[in-house]
Amino acid sequence: MAFANGQKKEPFMSQRFPVSSVKSVKVTTSGGDIAMNSNVASEAVVEVYISKDKWSDEKIKQMFEKNYIIDIKVKDGKLYAEAKPKNEKINWKQQGLNISFKLNVPREVNSNLTTSGGDIEICDLSGTQNLTTSGGDITAKKCSGEIKLTTSGGDIVADNCNGKIRLVTSGGDIKVSNLTEEINASTSGGDITAKNCRGKICLVTSGGDIKVSNLTEEINASTSGGDITAKDCNGKIHLATSGGDIKMDNIEGNTDAATSAGNLTASNIKGNIRAGTSGGGKVILNNISGSIYAKTSGGGSIKLDGKSIGKNVNGEIVVEIP
Repeated sequence: MAFANGQKKEPFMSQRFPVSSVKSVKVTTSGGDIAMNSNVASEAVVEVYISKDKWSDEKIKQMFEKNYIIDIKVKDGKLYAEAKPKNEKINWKQQGLNISFKLNVPREVNSNLTTSGGDIEICDLSGTQNLTTSGGDITAKKCSGEIKLTTSGGDIVADNCNGKIRLVTSGGDIKVSNLTEEINASTSGGDITAKNCRGKICLVTSGGDIKVSNLTEEINASTSGGDITAKDCNGKIHLATSGGDIKMDNIEGNTDAATSAGNLTASNIKGNIRAGTSGGGKVILNNISGSIYAKTSGGGSIKLDGKSIGKNVNGEIVVEIP
């Protein structure tokens, strides 16, 4: 991980512990990044990087010694790494330092990583991981076990992980790929992209688009302010948007899709489909192999295989146009 705040390559300080002594990890810092992976031999390593824009090394050292405490230790199998100011009333603009941690630990560890002002990245870990940041991005790769990723102001990326995963951000995008178990992802202000995943998936955004592809289990996706696109999926699908279009292509499984303010297009669907739109939108269906229930209101239209009235030989057709 390249630390976001520009830390130099040489650590400010570092400590080493026997690998066998570390079963779990807790890291806390107020103004920096956290990076942790399992690239370790006989010792677990904690490195500390400290920076401040346009400050000399000497000035950083003086400010650190005057105003900060770093506590790194192993107690009862837990590795602690904490950076905190000596005085809670510190003037962050004038005295605040970016204190980041880089850790190499055993692969099988549980972790609780928290930062108020930086990014968090974990890689190649097995266990329960809980990552929280108030002002940065989160990345999890090649991990197994239950994972919870939470940020109030950044993006989240999860790739090639095995285990239940929950991703929550109030101000960024979410991207998940190559995951193998249940996924719950929500954002209040960004887009969600999911691809090449196996496992039940629930995606919710209040202000962005949702794109899913190559998913093989039940999908629930909803957005209040964007479009939804689903492609090359296999499983039961429920899609809903209050402010955009829905597009589906090459879906194998029963589908339920509705939009309140846009058009709905579905092609190459192997399964039953319920498709609804209001607010004057269009429903366009092509190559559907299953029963069809299609509904529109507010002056919208419905087309099946390019015609306003069509015949589906593989199932029942119910069309409602007020």
